[in-house]
Amino acid sequence: MKKQGKNIVYGKAVRPNAGIRAWYRAVLRALVDDMAEKTKKRILRVYRKYQKQILPRPAAMDANISSRAEAELRELQNQIEDEFRKKARKIAEQFITRTQKYASSTTKDSVKGMLNDAAWAGFTVKKASISESMAAVLKASLYENVALIKDLPEKYFNAVAGAVYRNIASGESSTAIEKALFYCGRIAQRRAELIARDQSQKAFEALSREHMKAAGITHFEWVATGGGLYPRELHHTHVSHGGLNHGIYSFDNPPIIQEAYIPKTPRGTARGPIRGFPGDLPYCQCIKRPVLIMDNNKVL
Repeated sequence: MKKQGKNIVYGKAVRPNAGIRAWYRAVLRALVDDMAEKTKKRILRVYRKYQKQILPRPAAMDANISSRAEAELRELQNQIEDEFRKKARKIAEQFITRTQKYASSTTKDSVKGMLNDAAWAGFTVKKASISESMAAVLKASLYENVALIKDLPEKYFNAVAGAVYRNIASGESSTAIEKALFYCGRIAQRRAELIARDQSQKAFEALSREHMKAAGITHFEWVATGGGLYPRELHHTHVSHGGLNHGIYSFDNPPIIQEAYIPKTPRGTARGPIRGFPGDLPYCQCIKRPVLIMDNNKVL
């Protein structure tokens, strides 16, 4: 814990659990790897059966091969999408449950000493009742993760279908199609990894925020971690230089996390500024620190 001045008390910064993120990543990767392996076996079986006809032949033969590949892909996609639908909710529930438990314990640890300091100084913090708010965050996080998991097969099979038809049209060998399927699988793996990383951050930040509010905390400090491939300048610039880093903000009036966009050409689409919290924007790795601002014998 650190203190700044006589009227501000800081708790410890809270951050997502790396173990939960690793678990989520491994589960999603396993789903994707199984999907890619089943697809490779199914497509190569058809491809090798008709391989001699894939070389420059009459168009009717190519059409027959394309139809057979399309039928195999459609059947397989339906099977795998059904598997993902059955597993998505259970996986998402396990992820949210683990994140919720960790968010509760780490936030409690962060604010405990801070609230003790406030009580010692003669200030009282009234706990807020936010059961409905917490339930809404849990429901939204669960829904978002279920949707993202279920969306993985559709994006994968769209890429696979394009690769298969292009290779048939150009008369490529089974080795070429196997290589193309490998790249489709790698793209799906990266998408699964991004989901695990992004959602681990986003769900934890949302849930820990609700736990802070439940403890009566009304303000937080923005803390840039330096994580992410493309850190946002606004997030990492110190508050004294117009950025968000180390600025103190109210949960009821969050800061602008993405500035307004004004297109350079008339054909562009303008958008207004976005307000929010650490982790709200895609792949944002910023975190927060609970803050008590005390004045005139009360906590602001």
